[in-house]
Amino acid sequence: MRDIIQFNSNFKTAINLYLSLNKAEKVLGYIPTKSSVSFLGEYLKAVLENKEQATLLVGPYGKGKSHLLLVLLAVLSMKKTPESESAINELIDNVSKTDEVGERVSEYIGQVWDKKRFLPVLITDTTGDLNQAFLYGLNDALKRDGLLDLAPETYYSIALDRIDDWEQNYFETYKMFERELTQNGMSIAELKTDLKQYSQKTLILFKEIYPKVTAGSEFNPMALADALPLYKSVSEKLVDEYGYSGIYIVFDEFSKFIEGQNNIAAGTNMHLLQSMCELATDSKNAQVFITMVAHKSIKEYGKYLSRDLINLFTGIEGRIIEKYFVTSSKNNYELIKNAIVKDDSKLLNIPHYEKYLGKEKFKEFYSLPAFRSGFDETEFKNVIFNGCYPLNPIAAYLLLNISEKVAQNERTLFTFISNDEPHSMARFVSEHTLDKEWSIGADLIYEYFSALFKKDVVNEFIHNIWLSAEYAIDKCDTEDQRKIVKALAVILIVNKEDEIPATEKYLKLCINASDPEQALMELKKKEFIYKKNSTDSYVFKTRAGSELKAEIKRQRELKGENVNYSKVLLDVTGNYFIIPRKYNTVKMMTRYFTNEFMSVDDFLNITSSTALLDNTLDGKVITLYSFSRIKQEAVKQHLLELAEKRLVVICPKKGLKAKKQLKDYEIISDLKGNQVFTNNNEILKRELPLLLDDLTTELEIIIGDVYEDDLDTKVLYFDGGRIKNAKSGNVEKAVNECCLNVYTSTPIINNEMVNRAEIGTAQTKKARLNIVQAILSHTDTPEFYRGSNQEATIYRSLFCVTGIVDRMQRILRFRIYL
Repeated sequence: MRDIIQFNSNFKTAINLYLSLNKAEKVLGYIPTKSSVSFLGEYLKAVLENKEQATLLVGPYGKGKSHLLLVLLAVLSMKKTPESESAINELIDNVSKTDEVGERVSEYIGQVWDKKRFLPVLITDTTGDLNQAFLYGLNDALKRDGLLDLAPETYYSIALDRIDDWEQNYFETYKMFERELTQNGMSIAELKTDLKQYSQKTLILFKEIYPKVTAGSEFNPMALADALPLYKSVSEKLVDEYGYSGIYIVFDEFSKFIEGQNNIAAGTNMHLLQSMCELATDSKNAQVFITMVAHKSIKEYGKYLSRDLINLFTGIEGRIIEKYFVTSSKNNYELIKNAIVKDDSKLLNIPHYEKYLGKEKFKEFYSLPAFRSGFDETEFKNVIFNGCYPLNPIAAYLLLNISEKVAQNERTLFTFISNDEPHSMARFVSEHTLDKEWSIGADLIYEYFSALFKKDVVNEFIHNIWLSAEYAIDKCDTEDQRKIVKALAVILIVNKEDEIPATEKYLKLCINASDPEQALMELKKKEFIYKKNSTDSYVFKTRAGSELKAEIKRQRELKGENVNYSKVLLDVTGNYFIIPRKYNTVKMMTRYFTNEFMSVDDFLNITSSTALLDNTLDGKVITLYSFSRIKQEAVKQHLLELAEKRLVVICPKKGLKAKKQLKDYEIISDLKGNQVFTNNNEILKRELPLLLDDLTTELEIIIGDVYEDDLDTKVLYFDGGRIKNAKSGNVEKAVNECCLNVYTSTPIINNEMVNRAEIGTAQTKKARLNIVQAILSHTDTPEFYRGSNQEATIYRSLFCVTGIVDRMQRILRFRIYL
């Protein structure tokens, strides 16, 4: 098959806007379809008429949104060079050939190309502070166009200049600043890197340290720290002084930004987004456009986000125009056809040609309503039957629909076709041999996308079908049975029974099976599937997930508040020990503090550190938690009263909003270990670890937000006189300090023969015993430890080199009382 079929190189990789921006070869790789050209025309017309300045481009993964925007940005912003002129002329020529809309849109391209350029700004950071992402995007765009002198001074740039000034002209101030920074667990190089990336967290730290090294003055320069006025100022200067038309902002992966929001940052982020949309809508001479890219409408995120977050997003909804990137089924099949390059002259020579591409097979597929209603015979044959080969027509239909339902950046329609990876079409073709089937069925589509079905725990419909299919696949005896199960799962997930029902006819047509009737009969006999009398369609007999869901609900009611939150938090984080690596490296030994989560109330009720340090060797880290706001001063005062130098307390300020998730984690962990509940139930054995992984990921994000990302979280320890704060994320530093304060006289024993948990050889064990006997009998004289035998070398490394025995005066510095 690899001698007949190749793949269009333009489909080899997904489009990365940042890496591919304004590259002529990427523009030339654009394959115009009626739908995408029509969309391109809408955006170009909006620029020409300065309307629809704030839009949300909505469409599923893998349908060409990014490539469309790449072409749009190229027309808007490429510098006029012979190469770019040639690329745009070729683009105009290709687009003009598109049915109905081509000529009009090619004219728009020419008109926009003749205008002054736009500065393209890409917002690619979808996590954290949106103001930082907008500042970084603008700075990167100005740098890319050689316009850094245009960037107004910001708090970040002035902070960097101030540090450089201290280093060159006020070295004492610089060294003081460096010491303060080190106490906060950061180097100057790290601080500079973060400031260059517009890290608000780092800027706050700089502002906190600033008064300590400048005799109490505040860092409050006359500069911009907010993205909104900066964008307005830059857009006006670009037009007035540099001959640009304005700024065009593309917020790629807006979906991930929405899904990654939390209730704390969302309010600020949404206000900024709303303001940026208003800036774009109100722009006149200095034009500003913003296009956000999402995979569904804002309203459709209701099931994934809290009501408060949905309300915040609704606030920006009225300020943007949603554009749905809907492509016709013909266009979709044409994209598949264009991705697969075939040598048609060799198709006639494939074994059993009639079985795959013969006239009878053509009639059988074309008779299906899903194809007959939308295509005439010639279109169907050229675009689908021959065009999508080696996919059989039903498999092509299912691929299109599956990719719309579950595709993500790493797995889309086009990655299935052209990426050389397990279960892809490209891998199937490259590994194909004469004895294998000469077409691709729905079973390969299931195998390729099954990882996404597995991960999609939120979508119970899809996930439960996957669970049922996997359970059946494990029990299947033949390859035909497995193919039927996989095809059934894909058809049920697509869920378009009016076009492709899961009947025997369709199941047989969408796979290559030697005896599909026998396989269906065997699967029914095993009671994995059954046929609904009303429609003759097959479904899975098992109802995966319903029993588990009911049991979790029952366990929630039984547990009430009887949950070991401390243990769950420890299990989720996995931070059982904190190792002071710096201390251990210097002292050439291994010490560690155990870590324990504890409620704030329990900690405040402990009156003696003895109870806290019971069964603890070197020390303990207490990570406090509460489901409401914590009074940090009360914790600090109590730690001072305990006056224990072997104790580190991590004390956040805000409460942990994870009570339900922690309870569910304990319930699911208990059920996973309950053999009575899971016995003989393969579906439950598969599902419980998946639910646990999903909960773990959710909890890790919540815990990280409280204990690592929040600047108000304190890491407190007692140094013998007062309470010190190492700040969030610096637990190891605090443990290092505690070890240095407590274990000051630890000898450094640099002898690998004895400095180990278990003595390895009989000779070394005997030498150790001889040394002990010599000490106890007071015969460890210079004559004993002089020389090169093993007893002497070990004795010297243990007692002489460490100073425990004064070698010169042979006076013992210790006494042994028997």
